[in-house]
Amino acid sequence: MGLIRRVAALLHRNRLNAELDEELRYHLVMREDMNKQAGMPEAEARLSAHRTFGNLSLLKEKTREADLLVFFETFLKDVEFAARMLAKHPGFTLLAVLALGIGIGVNTAVFTACKAVLLEPLDAKDPGQLVNVYRSTDQRPYDPSFSYPDFEFYRNHNHVFSGLVATTNNELAMTAGPNMSASESGTAAGLAHIFGFRLPGIVHGSSEFVSVLAVSENYFAVLGVNAIRGRVFLPQDTQDLETHPAILISENFWRRRFARDPSVLGQTVKLNGTAFTIIGITPHDFLGTNINVPNIWLPIKLWPLASKNATMLSDREDSCCAVYGRVQAGISLQRSQAEMSLLAAHVRTLHALRSEGARTTGIRLAPGSHIGPVGAVHDGGLVFALALILGAVGLVLLIA
Repeated sequence: MGLIRRVAALLHRNRLNAELDEELRYHLVMREDMNKQAGMPEAEARLSAHRTFGNLSLLKEKTREADLLVFFETFLKDVEFAARMLAKHPGFTLLAVLALGIGIGVNTAVFTACKAVLLEPLDAKDPGQLVNVYRSTDQRPYDPSFSYPDFEFYRNHNHVFSGLVATTNNELAMTAGPNMSASESGTAAGLAHIFGFRLPGIVHGSSEFVSVLAVSENYFAVLGVNAIRGRVFLPQDTQDLETHPAILISENFWRRRFARDPSVLGQTVKLNGTAFTIIGITPHDFLGTNINVPNIWLPIKLWPLASKNATMLSDREDSCCAVYGRVQAGISLQRSQAEMSLLAAHVRTLHALRSEGARTTGIRLAPGSHIGPVGAVHDGGLVFALALILGAVGLVLLIA
């Protein structure tokens, strides 16, 4: 009830002030009358009454504090004063609003991106069943690199995963065929459009570098993701893909590079001079196990055709691939890790003596994420880039 009374008093401050003034005058007059009755002259009685009560303004403020929520009253006065000052200096106001808007916008965008990389699970169906697979050595307890022959051995001999996939990535030169549409792309084109002029589009048949993620043919089946147009690679496609090389493109790349042309399916592009047919388009913003959206998805069996690395699929010492797995229902992470470590003991014997693969002491699993568990981040460049970006964003926020 006391809080309700004080809030009500805050809403009726003028009436409260009038009541306080009236009450103080009453007590002052009463004290003056008492002094007169005690035999004091009128002037001395009035002066003694004022001396007894002291500073009336201070007494009034103390009385008001007992009846009002002073914090809210002070806050409202501060807001009123700030509004007057901002209205009085419109140039400063505009600059302050612009600085705050940029600071808040940049911070929101960067922290959202970092959250997606650091905290969000892998982009897949039932991501809680997915794990990152690491080799463990004396020097590196979380080594994410496997050779493709090692991956095949783990995939074919384990009994704890419903699926095991491998990935590798790089940038390759892509050349669109003469029958394909191309659109102006990128930030520069967007800015050009804003200012009312057009940049030349990508010339038919010209090359550009694109991000390519090569994945094992079971990749989309294990992640539980389908194409929004066309189809994805399937485990049974291995032989057909070798005779008819095919790729998928992301919806983001389809929109940016080909202006969402529906006839893109079945068309041919060249990666490093090798022709591939587009057979499907992955969902918008689909990351999979990657930290960003690839332009192109390529079957890993065809990686040697595009990258000109003829020995990657057969060289056991070429640590080219990251490996991810989907644990079978009812099987714990500890059991999965124990079985994979037993397989690792055999794989170790398949490597050349004193080679990197021969140093493997076991396998470690971690809940699926884009960069791995805390303390096990293997990409030093990524860690440095994130630290640099967060530091810069912190400075922007400080300035704002």
